[in-house]
Amino acid sequence: MPQSIEQGATALRETSKIFARVRFGQSVAVLVEDVVANISDVKKLVEVGRWIGECDNGGALLARLRQA
Repeated sequence: MPQSIEQGATALRETSKIFARVRFGQSVAVLVEDVVANISDVKKLVEVGRWIGECDNGGALLARLRQA
């Protein structure tokens, strides 16, 4: 993977963790961090960020992540 794409993916992973913590708390953020650590596809990481905004609670987000 080209370095600029990997840098973008790294930034999206960090952003997902931060947004999840702000919206749903530290315990959900830790679980989100574990899931996104294994995602290298930038489009998928953007989708995770969208889910963080769409889901009403941490449980709904984690359920969606498990289905993906």
